[in-house]
Amino acid sequence: MQAKSNPKRRRLVALFATILAIVGVFALMAKPALADGEGALTITNTVNGGSDSDTFNFTVTLGNTEGASASKTKSGADPQALSFDANKTLTAQLNAGETLTISNINVNSDNSYSVEQTMAQGYATAYKVNGGGETSDLKCKGILNSGSQFAEVTFTNTKIEVKTKVNPSTITPSSASDVKDIDDDVTVESGLGDGAYTITGSLYCTDDLNNAVAQAKSVEAEAKDGKLEGKLTYKDVKVGNYAGKKLVSFVTVQKKDSEISYTHDDLGDAAQTVTIDALPPATTGTLTISKSISTPTTDKAIENAQADVDKAEDDDSKEVAQNWLDDLTDHRDGNTKKQITGAKDKEFEFTVRLTDAADKELTGEFEYSGDKKGKIKSGGTVTLKHGQSITIADLPTGTKYEVVETGASNWVCDQEENTVKGDVKGGEDSKAAFTNTGKGAFSISKTVKAAEGYELTDELKETDFTFTVNFYDKKDVDTRKDVEGEFSYTGSKEGKLKSGDTVTLKGGEKITIDVDPGIYVRVTESAKADWTQSSKNLAGTIYDGKTRTANFTNTYNPNAGNSNNSSSSTKSSNSGTTRAATANTADPTSIAPMATAAVGAAIAAAGAIRRRK
Repeated sequence: MQAKSNPKRRRLVALFATILAIVGVFALMAKPALADGEGALTITNTVNGGSDSDTFNFTVTLGNTEGASASKTKSGADPQALSFDANKTLTAQLNAGETLTISNINVNSDNSYSVEQTMAQGYATAYKVNGGGETSDLKCKGILNSGSQFAEVTFTNTKIEVKTKVNPSTITPSSASDVKDIDDDVTVESGLGDGAYTITGSLYCTDDLNNAVAQAKSVEAEAKDGKLEGKLTYKDVKVGNYAGKKLVSFVTVQKKDSEISYTHDDLGDAAQTVTIDALPPATTGTLTISKSISTPTTDKAIENAQADVDKAEDDDSKEVAQNWLDDLTDHRDGNTKKQITGAKDKEFEFTVRLTDAADKELTGEFEYSGDKKGKIKSGGTVTLKHGQSITIADLPTGTKYEVVETGASNWVCDQEENTVKGDVKGGEDSKAAFTNTGKGAFSISKTVKAAEGYELTDELKETDFTFTVNFYDKKDVDTRKDVEGEFSYTGSKEGKLKSGDTVTLKGGEKITIDVDPGIYVRVTESAKADWTQSSKNLAGTIYDGKTRTANFTNTYNPNAGNSNNSSSSTKSSNSGTTRAATANTADPTSIAPMATAAVGAAIAAAGAIRRRK
């Protein structure tokens, strides 16, 4: 008896077979048909946002590449073959939607793999393996074996959009010196991996993107669910300096302790741009008066002064030369270690005249500040030392000013007639700078005295001593280049000297030569018989309005090596008394001349007797 068919059972069997068939189809779709011992690896690049032309770099490393083959494909395009290098590494560039397939991988040997994407600026990167959970990282690793012959790695690159909004968007400066704070709200609305981020910003003028106007203090922010918020502040921006220009905020969001960063630097984005309005017409300006002293000392002058010290032939000359060397060193140009001695406390007076366009003096007082503070009116005075300055504020636009340096005797001013004139311009600082160089003098004095045992007669006191005076340019002291022109002198005598001229002085006489700043003066005394010199030459540079004195002392001493006894004073070795001698007068207390004469007479008599015989 034939069994009776069960329709319900047949329907269940058919349904089960259909389900198995569908599962089989999906299995075939998910994995390629792989032979035993053979594996495959596919890497797909998916891009959200950004540009389709953006390229992403991948590096694939296999434990065993023997027999493996690789190709890059994109929908609708022919595959492009790729190959591994000797280090079992393959590099490839994948655009959005491109896939890299590696097949014929031997899963019975070392079958490890790693896939790493190079960080793409402005993108957040994550990957999935075989459709599993997403991991925010640039590198994944895995192993292929007989139980897991196939691996599909899908990288997703999401463009991170950093948005900024500056506040205020427009600023109207009140003056050229106006400063303002500028805030910038920074947001990322999606795509960030969770964690801590650092937000930094730089403010630039759109006319100069190489030099930042200001830097914001960095802030920390926490990203959650792909979002982030933070606020930057640019403190004390000198907006008055950028009147009529635009400032733009460039922002970077960087994952803390990582190289992953995202920026926003779009010049066309109005939200990150601040417009600085033009300055209103200025109705006032300022006037700055400054004072400085110039020191003419040069390195070469110091070298020559050192040479004078080294070549000094006696202690007195060396002492004077060393003193001048020390002064020159203290006054070296640019020497910030030394104050300008002799002039640092010198006060220079300035008279300030302020008039309107019709040359009528302004009324009222104007405040000034700087190294000194106070008020001044037209015709008033102020005193300044070296390195000091004052600024007179709130002078009406168009004011005419005249600043005159007064009472600076022995000082040469770099301004013609010691005066600076000009007009005050609105919103600007006018300058009246004065630099002075000391105009000094060089004195030569003569002192005479007698050595022990001698005295000076009136005749000796009238002895003339000759001095040669040279004037050298401070820039050419090393070549001893003479300064042209004549220099006046006064004192015991009056006249003029040019470089190389001579002048004579007696004991007690002195002359003072007016010398321009920076002139190097050298005085050489000619030697004279029977007189010893304290110094043969003295030299120095004039500066700071000082007077240098070269004192030459000569001592009458006929026994010192220069014998000229025709007019000498000698000392008796017996009596110890001192006598003044005149020309052709012998010392009656000395027996040497008498003995000499007697011996001579005896020799002459003996000769005469021989001739008679």
